Order: sequence, then structure tokens, then C-alpha cells
Amino acid sequence: MSSTTECIGRTASNRIALEEQLEAVHGYLQQLAMATKTHGILVTRHRADHYTASLSSSVPFGVTLEVDL
Repeated sequence: MSSTTECIGRTASNRIALEEQLEAVHGYLQQLAMATKTHGILVTRHRADHYTASLSSSVPFGVTLEVDL
């Protein structure tokens, strides 16, 4: 069983805006992950214009895993 914390959702009307938002969220989550060094980052695409990103104990520290639903 995995645990997740700090789940952040992002939706954008165009690809450039979405990429910029995801980059900012990823940087923020990297900083949080560095505090404990126990969680990696899980980025989930729910639709072409909507993603969530979170820290996850099921992802090794230092790894970012991207999945599509």
C-alpha cells in the first residue's frame, strides 16, 4: 500500500501553460521530498489538459514516475 501527500492538481487551456505549471509543481515537490528523502514524485495524467502531482511512498526517492489514467 502506498501513501501520498501534498497532491496538487493542474488544468490548463494550452500545452505551454500546462508544462509551465507542471514544472513549477515538480520543483515544489522536489523541495518537499528533499526534507524526508523517503518519497518520490508521482505525476498522473487524467486528461490531456489535467494532471495531478504528489509525493508518493510507492515511488523511490529521487524518481519521478509519470502515469496515464
